[in-house]
Amino acid sequence: MNNIYKGETSLNNYIFIVQILFSLIVMVIFFKYLGIQIYNICHAFIVSLFFVLLLVTSYSSFNPERKSFFYYFFILFLDFFCIIFLFLNTGYFELRLLYLIPLIISAIKFNFKINIALSVSVGIINLIMDVLFIEKMPLDYTIETDLMFITMYVLISLLVGYFVKIERDISKNLFEIKEHLKKQSSLLEKLINEFPLCIVVIDKDERIVHINQVALDFAGIQGRSPKEFIGLYCKDYTDILFNNNYNYQDLLILDALHNGKSYFKERTIRNNMIIEGIYQPIYDAEDNITYAMGIFYDITSEEVFNEKLRNLDRMNLVGQMGASIAHEIKNPLTTIKGFLQLAEKTGEKLSEAKLRLLISEIDRCNAIISDFLSISKKTDAKQVVCNLKEVLEQQIILIEKEAMLANVQLHAEIDDIFLKVNANEIKQLFLNLTHNAIEAMPNGGNLYVRLKELENKVILEVEDEGKGIPEAILRKIGTPFLTTKKHGTGLGISVCQQIVEKHGAEMKFTSKVGSGTKVTVIFPKKIL
Repeated sequence: MNNIYKGETSLNNYIFIVQILFSLIVMVIFFKYLGIQIYNICHAFIVSLFFVLLLVTSYSSFNPERKSFFYYFFILFLDFFCIIFLFLNTGYFELRLLYLIPLIISAIKFNFKINIALSVSVGIINLIMDVLFIEKMPLDYTIETDLMFITMYVLISLLVGYFVKIERDISKNLFEIKEHLKKQSSLLEKLINEFPLCIVVIDKDERIVHINQVALDFAGIQGRSPKEFIGLYCKDYTDILFNNNYNYQDLLILDALHNGKSYFKERTIRNNMIIEGIYQPIYDAEDNITYAMGIFYDITSEEVFNEKLRNLDRMNLVGQMGASIAHEIKNPLTTIKGFLQLAEKTGEKLSEAKLRLLISEIDRCNAIISDFLSISKKTDAKQVVCNLKEVLEQQIILIEKEAMLANVQLHAEIDDIFLKVNANEIKQLFLNLTHNAIEAMPNGGNLYVRLKELENKVILEVEDEGKGIPEAILRKIGTPFLTTKKHGTGLGISVCQQIVEKHGAEMKFTSKVGSGTKVTVIFPKKIL
């Protein structure tokens, strides 16, 4: 069926009822007339057939496939003809009231102009017939009576047409809304069923209002459709899902339903399965919880795969670090071994200069191992509230000497800021960053150190005017043993990152080749 017919089905029902009423009234009048007048049998038979035709016509008006203008006009013509025929044969003055029935049909099917034209035309025809057949009129008949009938026809036709238009518009709007909601409901149901994750929605009574096929497949339910679970209690589904090996009251979807709590990517372990889910309450317009939704999925195989990747990554890292440590330590050990072998062959004692060189090479090995151990440690160092200005100024005394030897001018802007930190780790962080900055300026330059508080954050900046860091290296910065310095271990920044992470801070690098590098460490403001 098309949209127009669906919207006008009720109006066609009205026409059908009115036509039936009209036919019954006409038949009652006709048989009453037969009781007081003598007609021949043939005439009575023809009129009876005519009434049957009216019944068939009125029933056909209920047929939605026949809606043309001429069709309904033909129905009106038959109605008018029937009334005129009865009036001419019976002379009943009251028959003119029957004109209201076809006029009502006209008001239902046609517009205002046609209704007014038909109403006035019927009134004029009525007036002409009254004049032509004046002898059949009651003694108190006047022209004003016909004028009153004309006015009544027009008013009733207009009123009916107006209310029918309102009813038609309302029906059309309701039909469109119904169709829209039906499409939306169908789309929603299709989306839920086609969604690759398990979806369950329950109401306040813990009954299932929506569930998709994926949820049934996940629970191993075969031969049953989602519609069969609509209206069942949530427990009926979860009993199957967890093989009754669980505590029903611990389900997060129930907590969302009764307590309004939301869970995002919450993981639970059930029957050797790792289930990750999102559980949300659903509120109505008055902010009352009406439903709760659970979207969940099995991530067991994914977690197993990720754990294998993490183990592989650890093995790769251990291999890389071992190879790097071996390479870094091999060079100073080769130097030490060479001097010792030379002294053994020649029998000469090592000079003071050579001994200092051997000690420096041993110190180099010790530095590599110490930095490596710093990265490996996972100790939770105690943090206390400190004045960062005092902590950093203690280190600035040492840094100034190194900077002076490297022809670097140190510029410090440090505010009094109290923060809960581990002072020794902050000293190490500060020394590593400033030492790197000084080494980045072999020809001298300016080193800027800033400590300030901004928007409930504590900002530590170390900025140099060195040669800068290439983009390719900047993307990999922090990788163990990655260095651009001739005698660097590549572990200093890794140690700094570990300290930063321990303090819940964030470290950012901004660098441009030829212009220098700025390291920004952002601490959350915490003093308790």
